[in-house]
Amino acid sequence: MLYSGKPFYFSEYVGVYLDMHYACFWVLLVILVARAYLKRRSRKAVLWLWVPLLMKTIIPLNGVRSSLSLIPSTAFIDPIDTNCSTSWGARFFTGFPAVDDFLQHTVCEGWLKDVRAISDSFYMTIAIIGCTVVIIVFFAILDEIRKYVLYRKILNESTNVYDNVYVTEAVDRPIVQGVLKPKLLIPYITGPGIEEPDLAFECAIRHERVYMQMNGQILRLVGKAVFLVHCLDPLFMMAYVMFLTDLEVACDEYATTEFSNKRRTQYIAMIPVYEKNKYIVKERQKGLADVKTCGWKQILFVLVFLVFMALCFLPDPV
Repeated sequence: MLYSGKPFYFSEYVGVYLDMHYACFWVLLVILVARAYLKRRSRKAVLWLWVPLLMKTIIPLNGVRSSLSLIPSTAFIDPIDTNCSTSWGARFFTGFPAVDDFLQHTVCEGWLKDVRAISDSFYMTIAIIGCTVVIIVFFAILDEIRKYVLYRKILNESTNVYDNVYVTEAVDRPIVQGVLKPKLLIPYITGPGIEEPDLAFECAIRHERVYMQMNGQILRLVGKAVFLVHCLDPLFMMAYVMFLTDLEVACDEYATTEFSNKRRTQYIAMIPVYEKNKYIVKERQKGLADVKTCGWKQILFVLVFLVFMALCFLPDPV
């Protein structure tokens, strides 16, 4: 852990955060490689690949070390000794000596000329990073509360067609309102280019009901919380879109399990009516065009992958 034995500052939290983020970066890279292989076979199985990133981010395993760990380093930045007058104090530990030396000479000895300046700049930089993350997370929470209140109000003014499905023109796409007892807000869309609005409406409801059965609203919130922790890294934000896409395609696979080829083709054609994200539309249509069952090979691959990640990427290196 960073800053042990020193007075506690806000920078300590940020230092631990940077260490955790660096370790999660390697976990994410392995997940993306495994996902590239498995997503062509079954998105139902792909969802399980995101579990290690969730565990590495949320569950504190800082004290757990293993000689099997493949993470290059978990002490990404060593704190600066302000009393140091003979060395540059700050050190980078990426796990790759050549990279460490380059950062040391370029950042510490090239850009900043004295130990005190290094200290001030170091603590100021990590404080800015920490404050930025806290502000983004704070406004994200406020936005979720705002949406909940707004959709709750719309729900009270909507028409209940059956069970937990409510039709309203106040939204332009299906919205799952609530977490433990979710309700579906969905518009009935008609207009030019929509040849079979009833079929599109039926397909959208079928998809969203599977989404709620899979607790998709909970998975979305958990996923958003995990990726918000890494919100300053563009790779993690792209990975969040991939996670949402995997969730949507997995729901499609479950929803069309018993469909004939003709019915599945109709289902695919209706996706753009209720899905507004063009990337997700493309991935959902591509995923259903060549859907494959989740066989024993995919299940075995996921099990081996989870065991591998638990042994080699969740613990810290010795």
